[in-house]
Amino acid sequence: MKAKKKNCNQGNFLYPDLLKQLNPHHSLLQLAKQIPWQHFDDEFTVYYSEKGRPA
Repeated sequence: MKAKKKNCNQGNFLYPDLLKQLNPHHSLLQLAKQIPWQHFDDEFTVYYSEKGRPA
């Protein structure tokens, strides 16, 4: 089943944003910013159904 899109516009004061906690100069974080994640979401969406158990 496809995951539902969450509205992430509003933060939570109890849980700081993870990206603010990480070192922006770390090589893995820089690599993750260069990967086109939306492309993977778009390509793999065809393999999931609207019906079924939640992911």
